[in-house]
Amino acid sequence: IKNEVAAINESEARERICRSIHLDGPMTDLVIGQEYAVQAIEELDGGIWLYLHTVIVSDYPYPYPAEMFDVRDGTLPTGWSIRMQAQKGNSGCKRVAFTAWASDDTFYERLVEGDAEAVSIYRRLKLP
Repeated sequence: IKNEVAAINESEARERICRSIHLDGPMTDLVIGQEYAVQAIEELDGGIWLYLHTVIVSDYPYPYPAEMFDVRDGTLPTGWSIRMQAQKGNSGCKRVAFTAWASDDTFYERLVEGDAEAVSIYRRLKLP
C-alpha cells in the first residue's frame, strides 16, 4: 500500500524506519497494489520487517517495514518455525520463517554474502 517511507503516517514509526532506510522518494522495486509472498518476518529495531523477493535477479529477499503493507493472508506456510528471544527482560518473537532461517541468526547474512549452502536452501524453500 506504500512504497516510500514518507507515506507512513505515524511519525514514531516513520522515524524508527528512517534510522534503517536512507532513501528519499519511492522504492522502485515495490509496486503499490501488487501482492508479494513473504519469505520471512523479523523483529528489528523495535519494528516488524517483512522479507520479500522483489528483485528477480537477486539470490535473496530484501527487508521492508510492515507498515508499508496490508496482510491479505495471515496463514503460515507448512514448515515454518518461530524463533523466540529474550528482549529487555521479556520473551518475544524474533523471527518467523522456514526452519533453517528461523533457527539460524546468521542465515540472512550468509545468504546475502552468497554462501552456497544458504543460497541452495533459500532457492529450495522460498515461496513463489
